[in-house]
Amino acid sequence: MTAKKKNQSTMLIISLVLLVVAAVIFTVLASVASKRVKTPSFGTDTAASTETAKAPKPLPESETSPATEDVIDTIPSDAEPVSLTVDEIDFDVPTDGAMLNECSLEIPVYSITMEDYRTHVGVDLTSAPGDPVRACAGGIVTSIWDDPMMGRSISITHSSGIETIYRNLAEETPDGIAVGSKVEIGDVIGAVGDTALIECEEEPHLHLELKVDGINVDPCLYMDFARMSETYED
Repeated sequence: MTAKKKNQSTMLIISLVLLVVAAVIFTVLASVASKRVKTPSFGTDTAASTETAKAPKPLPESETSPATEDVIDTIPSDAEPVSLTVDEIDFDVPTDGAMLNECSLEIPVYSITMEDYRTHVGVDLTSAPGDPVRACAGGIVTSIWDDPMMGRSISITHSSGIETIYRNLAEETPDGIAVGSKVEIGDVIGAVGDTALIECEEEPHLHLELKVDGINVDPCLYMDFARMSETYED
């Protein structure tokens, strides 16, 4: 082998060795660099971001649904009254007053306050402001609220789907009367007021409604109210 061919072989071997060494160095550097790369946090601590991503703990019930006297749709299951039909309930009148305005569910009647004709879904019983209002039958107080047109109102559920509603009450509610309270027939649940704007031109009175399965029925079918003519002496 000539000297020229030996030199060429040597140079080829050296080149191959250098290429192998360069490849090894490149592989090592790439591995180190990949271990150092992190996802940018944009100034937010990784631990804090992870903690923030977690769903917040629910607030205590007292903070998420505070007790109010707004409309309440349900009553405690252990306070449900005995299931009776409306015909099986022994109703009594809630005040001693006579019937000022009858119930008229289909035929419009004249409204002194609104100066128009409209249906009247309950009966109005003459009473002086402050006169006690009694529960028409035993049951559970299911709602106490301020209606924008009918004023302070209280509903009592007497059986499944059967309730009486007392409107135009005074703002003050007697001690022991609250949503969920159990009442007996004749218990005082409030007092006659003047809070019903839609009937404010009428004589002082209690507005009473009776509902069966959410539908208004005439309270006169189940209670014997005194008539105005019966309150005057001959």
